[in-house]
Amino acid sequence: MDRKRYARGGILSSRVLAALAAVILTSSCLPQPAPTRPTRNGLSEVQVYLQPVPPEARRIAWTLGDLSVVRRDGTRVPLSLRADHYRGSDLEGRQTWLASGFVPPDSFSGVSLTFSGASMKGEEGDAALLVPEDPLVIKAPFELAHSEVLPLFITLDPAGIVDNGFAFSPDFSLALPDREIASLIGYLTVPGGDRITVFNRKTLRVIGAVATGRDPRAMAVDPARSRAYVAVTGDDTVDVIDVFGGGVRERIILRSGDEPVDLALSGDGQALLTANYASGTISVIDPLQAVETDRIEVGRGPTSVIVNRNGTRAYVTCSLSGTLSVIDLSTGSLSATLTIEETTPLAAALDAKEEMLFVVGPNSPNLTVIDTGALTVMGRIYVGNGSVCIAVDELSGFAYVGRESSSEVAVVDPSVLLPVDYIGLKGAPGHMTVDLQEKALLVVLPGMRTLQKVDLVSRRIMAEMELDGAPSEVAVIE
Repeated sequence: MDRKRYARGGILSSRVLAALAAVILTSSCLPQPAPTRPTRNGLSEVQVYLQPVPPEARRIAWTLGDLSVVRRDGTRVPLSLRADHYRGSDLEGRQTWLASGFVPPDSFSGVSLTFSGASMKGEEGDAALLVPEDPLVIKAPFELAHSEVLPLFITLDPAGIVDNGFAFSPDFSLALPDREIASLIGYLTVPGGDRITVFNRKTLRVIGAVATGRDPRAMAVDPARSRAYVAVTGDDTVDVIDVFGGGVRERIILRSGDEPVDLALSGDGQALLTANYASGTISVIDPLQAVETDRIEVGRGPTSVIVNRNGTRAYVTCSLSGTLSVIDLSTGSLSATLTIEETTPLAAALDAKEEMLFVVGPNSPNLTVIDTGALTVMGRIYVGNGSVCIAVDELSGFAYVGRESSSEVAVVDPSVLLPVDYIGLKGAPGHMTVDLQEKALLVVLPGMRTLQKVDLVSRRIMAEMELDGAPSEVAVIE
């Protein structure tokens, strides 16, 4: 069963944050739509990643002068470099984003690299190496379709990196995205890039990308039907992703101005709910027919929606009205509205037994705990100010709370209603999910454009993945 155990955290759009501030101070008006970015206008996007380098490159450093894609006729189209200087010692064990850019659709023969300098570290310091005078062409033909996003992967051969002790002579190979086993796939929404980044959840490496509509935010995955659903805020739609095909198979149209920012899928995959921030509604969608079947008014500014296991009830945090809306899905009606004191409810998650609902908000130091039977506040847990995201481990029962102003995640034990530990990160979290298969916590660090993987037993960082854009939400196939 794929049930969304977490809510949107941390990465609200600028218009959402502005509206929150206005409402808290004086206004009761809904936010006005902000100008949206232009579409790709038919251009394709290329992303180039360097796979982890071999130990033989540990002492080598090099400076890139240019990285281009090469058309079949030999014309080079330069990409934008992330950086120009690299050290092999920094590139071991991790994939590195090198360059990206928008390119007209065409047929290509490969990529080319131009080096402006290189050196090798020795006992007496760095010694300069000769570099190739001509661009180094790495051949591997590929096609770019209109509006496609295509990652390319460069691998450095460990043999012959330095020739005769004084010449930098690297040998690279180029690979296109390969199909992964579905159970290894994870997804990251990248709102500023209008795309989904696909990654291998075991190795934490980028393996693909999918172009979406404008401003993709939240995701829900239906493993039984090999589909993933994406709330596309800027286009008022839900994009349906083909897990195996790797593209958008269809688009579900909502009402203009809805601004869907979160979604949740029922356990049987028959109902998909979207939280429509601007219209203050929840859309009930038949995902198989790709149509909205019902619409329920909730509080103002809904930011997250959670569905229980048997699909009979949904919980909606409404940030602008400071309330929690409870929906009876069997009747399609609003059954209760709870006022959440002392905070702006932003995200929520059910505990493993579904007896408690945890609600977090950025302007309170406490995690609000709601009894799902009586629908009353049963307690508050101190976790510190700025809480924006939460995830629950169904196996241990622990809840993980991330704060936008801290590089720590609080580990909360629901049985005692207290934090029992803290996990140190390399930056402030914006969203989290528990990967049961990997026994890990996947944490999005939007400010660092990074995804970190934390071992749930040792609570230490296992791996991290660098991205070419700030991610919003992470989802995996369970």
